[in-house]
Amino acid sequence: MTAPDGDVTGNYTQIMQDRGWTWGDLADDFARQAADRRALDGGASARGLERWARGQQVAGQLRAAADVGDRPEDAPPPADPKREPPKRTAVPPPKRRG
Repeated sequence: MTAPDGDVTGNYTQIMQDRGWTWGDLADDFARQAADRRALDGGASARGLERWARGQQVAGQLRAAADVGDRPEDAPPPADPKREPPKRTAVPPPKRRG
């Protein structure tokens, strides 16, 4: 688990990494918990978490589609954090004398 700083998404992503799950797998687990109905709220909170996880799954699919989808040909390539920025080639004007 991550630090108790209110980062719920970080906690769930850590759990997903530990278990090798996707957002869909997490949503399916919440659906199983809601169907169990052992909780005092009858599974209402688990159904809310299931909707949230499904939303995260859809958002990830949309981001992935946007990354490879309709990019204009003149658009810059996606940022690569391992690559160094391009070297500057501008030359300052010569200093004036006199």
